[in-house]
Amino acid sequence: MKANTKKLYSVLDRSELAGLVNERRLAEQVNADNEKREINAAPVALRVQMQGRVAPIIDIKPLKVSDYLIYGAIVGYDRNLVDDGSGAALAGFGVRNRFSRDQINVIIQLVDVNSGEIISTGYASRMIESSSVGGSMFKFLSQDRLIEFEQTQVINDPTTRALFLAIDGALLRMFTDV
Repeated sequence: MKANTKKLYSVLDRSELAGLVNERRLAEQVNADNEKREINAAPVALRVQMQGRVAPIIDIKPLKVSDYLIYGAIVGYDRNLVDDGSGAALAGFGVRNRFSRDQINVIIQLVDVNSGEIISTGYASRMIESSSVGGSMFKFLSQDRLIEFEQTQVINDPTTRALFLAIDGALLRMFTDV
């Protein structure tokens, strides 16, 4: 799929633009220093003609300009939309369970670089569920002997996976509306 989509559009990363610009400045400085050394090493009669004609050491191609930018944000993380549990114990034996549900919400916008117009917006949310089930035993075996046992199993949905699925859903909705 990647090979086919490359023909349709180019994906440009602007998240680290400051670092990219700094590296390009360093490359330009290396080229300028090289040109200065080459010109100073040349005979005096050729120095004026050489300015701007010394081949660069580092070939710096122009940055591509983007037609569109995609902006996104987590607009909400709602905790404990559902928080439920129960338990019971009798004669030292007990059981309990607990369930909770959180929700993560994201919004993504496609913006036209030329006009600044928001072309499309996508919104999506995902649920993140957690549950636990456990039991315990507390029993006197004799006056001076006690046994106590507790066991709990907890299952949590991965928050990062829920975030990626929400972003994926928002992108899908955004591009469906274009």
